[in-house]
Amino acid sequence: MELVVIADDLTGANATGVKLDQIGLSTATVVSNQTLPNDQYDALCFDTDSRYDESIVANEKVKSIMETIEDTNLSPTLYSKRIDSTLRGNLGAEIDAMLDYLDHETVAIVVPSYPKSERVSVGGYLLVNGVPLEETEVAQDPVKPIHTSKVNELVEVQSMYDVATIELCDVLKGNQSIKQAIQSKADQGFKIITIDAVTDEEIENVAQASAQLNNPVLTVDPGPFTSAFANEVLHQQQEENKYILTIGSVTPVTQNQIQYFTGKYDAKPVYVDPAKLASFTDSWQEEVNRAIDVAKDRIAQENFILITTNEPSQTVLDLNKLATTEKVSKEKLAKQITDGLAAITYDLANQPYRLGGFYFSGGDLTASICHIAKAEGIKLEGEVLPLASYGKLIGGELANTSIVTKGGLIGDKKAIVESIKYLQTINSKGVINNAN
Repeated sequence: MELVVIADDLTGANATGVKLDQIGLSTATVVSNQTLPNDQYDALCFDTDSRYDESIVANEKVKSIMETIEDTNLSPTLYSKRIDSTLRGNLGAEIDAMLDYLDHETVAIVVPSYPKSERVSVGGYLLVNGVPLEETEVAQDPVKPIHTSKVNELVEVQSMYDVATIELCDVLKGNQSIKQAIQSKADQGFKIITIDAVTDEEIENVAQASAQLNNPVLTVDPGPFTSAFANEVLHQQQEENKYILTIGSVTPVTQNQIQYFTGKYDAKPVYVDPAKLASFTDSWQEEVNRAIDVAKDRIAQENFILITTNEPSQTVLDLNKLATTEKVSKEKLAKQITDGLAAITYDLANQPYRLGGFYFSGGDLTASICHIAKAEGIKLEGEVLPLASYGKLIGGELANTSIVTKGGLIGDKKAIVESIKYLQTINSKGVINNAN
């Protein structure tokens, strides 16, 4: 069991569960009767139905679930307290209840932002659609009205612990600054720390920093932070897999995705000269061999090998002109390029290291690799993001190898990063499940 989430209502439990499912964790919601499902899941989301309870009742409900988890020997790697995106409910009381059962050095990190739902935290204040929380309709809740927009005050009012805040100015300085700020607060004895974020990327940075702390972490959020943190921690646990990313698309969209990926992972692409591949002369094999040699040198030191013709300074080939020179159709020249990339990829896939999976951008490229590897097809098992599919190769010399395929015009700048994280999550699950 990788993760247990405790939420104060069913829709909230489901919302976080869906985000976990999107990163490859099989997830089920457990309703308030606490009857556990018979099937094996990577994550369970428990509903306490305690949002409008008195704080002491809410605290006891959470403790009851923590006892159930202990009694059933679930032994989750991670714990999360799911909170409402508008901070309704018994925040402090329920966080305290979980901290009481966790390692005494555990720090609850509260990241209340949910940018895609227009919830962001700035200067310690939660804004909803750009409006301070206390000025929204939520503040007029007839059962439990909200009188402040300050996240730390809403948590602290019910908690036995003092609450520290790390503001956006520190978050914007990057991972190392975030890590130092959190660790400093934890070393000072703060058990609960709220952190600002305005974008999903900032939430991911907080997650990366949190995964490097000396203290165990209880994530507290509406979903995005828990999902990002689970990705980070589970990836740290997996064995050293190698990932081959082969990109045949030369669109500006793809170029932006490559730039974001290489910046995020400090990866150095293996650039292949398309002009030398768009040929039926010896230059084709020479360029394939050169790229293989470069990639082999790098793969010993790096986990991500990105093979592409999409070099920023590369001018677009005039295939019509080259076709006239080569006395063949431009379609045949285009296939020579994809076949060259496929040949490089195939050679690397047969090197003596653990292959975590492929990422392919471009349908023609994927078809060419399937052909050279004698694959019968792809067993489709999931959607990484819209129009980007996850599956495993059927038959051939690379049977059962994980693969993500995507078109060149699909996705935002994070598409490659999200695809690789999906593959890493799949592999993390396999490592942990095999260990169990």
